[in-house]
Amino acid sequence: MHGGSIDRLFKKSHQHMRRNIEQHLVTMIPAEQAPAAPLALVADYLSGAILSMLTWWLDNDMPYTPEQMDTLFQQLVRPGVETTLQIVIL
Repeated sequence: MHGGSIDRLFKKSHQHMRRNIEQHLVTMIPAEQAPAAPLALVADYLSGAILSMLTWWLDNDMPYTPEQMDTLFQQLVRPGVETTLQIVIL
């Protein structure tokens, strides 16, 4: 890709994932419970973490399987998201 094309792709991917993650988070919060943190912030954090890990994985010649990367991602982010939003992710 030329010039800022990769940056635009990264930004668009981040925006798309952030919207989808936020929509998913909305379904995880009980209707009577106010989110303990802005869902847009949590979604932005998660989408950034996913893209960061994906970049690391590709830059390092994919030293782990996709399944292993998923496990690492879950271990890294799940406790913080569950604590922050006061939910349990199944």
